[in-house]
Amino acid sequence: MNIMRPGCQSRLQHRVPPNFTKGQMGVRYSLSFRRIVPPQSLQMPTPPPNLSPTSSPTKTSAPSPPKKKIILLAGDSFFERLDVDKLSKGKQAVYKVAKGGRKFDAVLEAIEIFVKNNPGLEIKKLFVCIGTNDIRNCRTGIGHLKTPLSSFMAAIKLLAPSALIFIQNLLPIPTNGNPKGEQNIVMMNHMLFDLCIKYKLFFVDAFNSFMNSKGSYRNLSLFPKYNAAKKFWDIHPNARGMGVLARHYIFLIHSRRFNPLAYSVSRVD
Repeated sequence: MNIMRPGCQSRLQHRVPPNFTKGQMGVRYSLSFRRIVPPQSLQMPTPPPNLSPTSSPTKTSAPSPPKKKIILLAGDSFFERLDVDKLSKGKQAVYKVAKGGRKFDAVLEAIEIFVKNNPGLEIKKLFVCIGTNDIRNCRTGIGHLKTPLSSFMAAIKLLAPSALIFIQNLLPIPTNGNPKGEQNIVMMNHMLFDLCIKYKLFFVDAFNSFMNSKGSYRNLSLFPKYNAAKKFWDIHPNARGMGVLARHYIFLIHSRRFNPLAYSVSRVD
């Protein structure tokens, strides 16, 4: 049996064995193969897309650089008077969003704006000083401040999820004629302490550092003298008193081993 490739029949003759005589019974077979392709499949292959000179293969985006870890102080005029350069000692990146007269909502807004405007920064420690302006004019108690203060603490945990958050209590400041002033300070400090426990925040006790050696009255050497002309006590510590307050934060910023709950610097007499 001869097997020929397709198309050979038109050019080649069948070979007959030499011993085959005419009239002899014999069978010859011829096989050919042809591929039958449906008409609809007869399409030219789609050429590969031409890459323009400006096109390039898709590349995976490079990982974003790590965020810079920083310290943030947020609060009212007590923090506004602290010098961040002295607090940093050239070893830490310390930022401050503090302004006199701010209450809970204004301090929270300042932190929100800072976080939004600085996506490349990560707050590793957040120090907060609040409450003095919120209780200043309260003459019937401060119970109404618990809910907004609780909301404030919940909000700052969301704004700085990876940060250690420290809440400073109020100093024993002059009350300037408010009959509920001293009571309000004590009650606010208790409220701050309780909510720090609830939200697992660190409580910084600066109050006792500004009391006298007996703990019965504020240390007058840490505050300005009474202004007889204005008949007014300045609630802000003097230069010596601000030095005492700064010692708290220099220690907290740079120390890795401390007990932050009810932490206080020793009194100055």
